[in-house]
Amino acid sequence: MAEKKKHHYVPRCYLEGFAHKCQVCAYDLIDRKPFESNIINICAENKFYYIPEGYRGKALEALSIEDDFFATTVEKDYSSFLATFSMFIESQLKEGNKTFVINRNSRLTASCFIYIQYVRTPRFRRLYERLSKDDRIRVTNAKGDDLNFVKLPVLFHAYGTYLNMNQLNKSSNILADRHLEVLYSTEGNFFSSDNPVTSIRLYKDKSFDFVDIADENSTVLFPVNKNIVIVFYPEKQEENSDYPRIIVANENLENQVNAFTVLNAERFVISYKDIHDIEKYKEFASFNK
Repeated sequence: MAEKKKHHYVPRCYLEGFAHKCQVCAYDLIDRKPFESNIINICAENKFYYIPEGYRGKALEALSIEDDFFATTVEKDYSSFLATFSMFIESQLKEGNKTFVINRNSRLTASCFIYIQYVRTPRFRRLYERLSKDDRIRVTNAKGDDLNFVKLPVLFHAYGTYLNMNQLNKSSNILADRHLEVLYSTEGNFFSSDNPVTSIRLYKDKSFDFVDIADENSTVLFPVNKNIVIVFYPEKQEENSDYPRIIVANENLENQVNAFTVLNAERFVISYKDIHDIEKYKEFASFNK
């Protein structure tokens, strides 16, 4: 079988939530211009997960992180989660419910997919590139064998996302215990980007910093599709507290959420609708719960 050359770091099953007949509207923040794209051609890089010949056989085959982990293991379940969660929220709204019931296992499932999406992007790759330049870092397997991954960022990235499940479990459990809400855009106005998971620390003066998803003070926003955004807040969900709310977003709230998506994007902002005047969203970069 021929090796796939183009690897999506934001999968097509996710991008479909912002697409019409496989086409999305997008904005290039570097070239500063809107354009349309088939989901095959956006949020993807040639051989992004490709492991060169000389490094194969050291716990990872040439494309195991792409084919075995993401494409085969993660994305089928990820696609199912996105569709199921979306249909569930739509059904709650049709029934007039402003709150919903979600058990801990379902919270953990959502948190796992959000965390995996968080770490598989080019931005996270660059974090590993910076770490790999530190000669003090030594990457080993469970037996303590030196895997010599630090000279090749794709391997260091693969090790962090594919083999090191301790961090996945830790971060997913942190998110799963958080208070969450769902924001709903009736008109399908929510954006996403090539860096879909936004993690920010909000201050009382309405300023903010981008922080790690596991930061205890982070607010995490994840657009499920053009209509739905999941928000995890810093405070923990108390066992006997009210059920999570579904908030139908007004235009101001949509703009606030989209502002964080724009500022968090690496290069491409993605939308179901045409994107104009992207600069205006900077003035909405304050989030009021």
